[in-house]
Amino acid sequence: MRPIRPRRTLGTLAVWAAVTALLGTNALSAQAIGNDPISTPPTPQFVINATTNSNPVDLPGGAGVLTMSLTQGEGVWLYTRDLEASTNRTEPRPDPGVAFIVQCYGPGIASVGTGWYAARNLDPPNNIYTFRPQIRAMFRAPSTGTYTCKLRVAAYQPNSGTIPVTFHAGATLNATPVKPTSSVGVTAGYGWTVPDTGTGPQPYINAATPFRRHNYGNYTFQSAASPKVTIAMDQNVTSCAPGDTFAGCVNPESDGTTVKVDVVVQPQYLDGTACGVSSPITVFSHTLPVSTAYHHYPLSTQAVLDKDDDLFGCPRVNIAMDLTWVSGQPMVIHTQRPNDQRPGWGGIYEHS
Repeated sequence: MRPIRPRRTLGTLAVWAAVTALLGTNALSAQAIGNDPISTPPTPQFVINATTNSNPVDLPGGAGVLTMSLTQGEGVWLYTRDLEASTNRTEPRPDPGVAFIVQCYGPGIASVGTGWYAARNLDPPNNIYTFRPQIRAMFRAPSTGTYTCKLRVAAYQPNSGTIPVTFHAGATLNATPVKPTSSVGVTAGYGWTVPDTGTGPQPYINAATPFRRHNYGNYTFQSAASPKVTIAMDQNVTSCAPGDTFAGCVNPESDGTTVKVDVVVQPQYLDGTACGVSSPITVFSHTLPVSTAYHHYPLSTQAVLDKDDDLFGCPRVNIAMDLTWVSGQPMVIHTQRPNDQRPGWGGIYEHS
């Protein structure tokens, strides 16, 4: 076994770090994924009304749809660009919000599809609001066949009446092939999701139990030709607000929650013992306030690492997300999956 090296400090990495390898070309009809990234044409602008019916809807005119022919086990890195929703109104109705969803359908997937979402509430009292999330996820075909992945949206509010929400033009859904022949050098990867609690209580953090770790397990590197890896992990949370009935939200007040989110990795040998460092390394760290006005909020992380310099040339890595309550109200960590839409997920991919 190689000797353990001194622990290294990688520092805080930027939120929404750009990965220039993920560039797509337009995909207008069903096609084999091949070696090149593909993307939908930019979406048009449209308006839908936020009502008490929060069911997701497809985009007008069939926009935002990728149809791909994949073999069993073939992987693509799905990611969105330029999602934007906004509303501007004067009446102070509380707590409306918006969700962006990527949902995939095809052989081996239940009829409701499988997907991922990012959602956020608006900003009372005047609700002049803009939401610009991103969704990134690894998708692997469970069978050989044709798969359709689409952008969907939902706009919701708890009161009677309607609130117009504008979805701005220019959004795209993109897919990069994950295989050794990828033209942009994304050679291998793996994806995971937060464990599903079904209809049971969702976990939370507060002053009494301030720490929660989601350990997503181990990844063994597959491509010696790829010197770098990108880890992206996202988690939807809710800062307990007056009226919430989630487990852990006990008579909440209106001061929001400050939360610290970390991505930690432990380089390993293939037998699971520590490699390079004796304890996990923090590769992403960010502390932020989630106001009561925003309420439901997507936490997003990303770290681009050098296999040799940052991960000590080790053959395997264990990956986890840590959430730490800092101050304010309790915070719910979403784990339920309505229509198999995952509220927390992550992925790692190897690239040049």
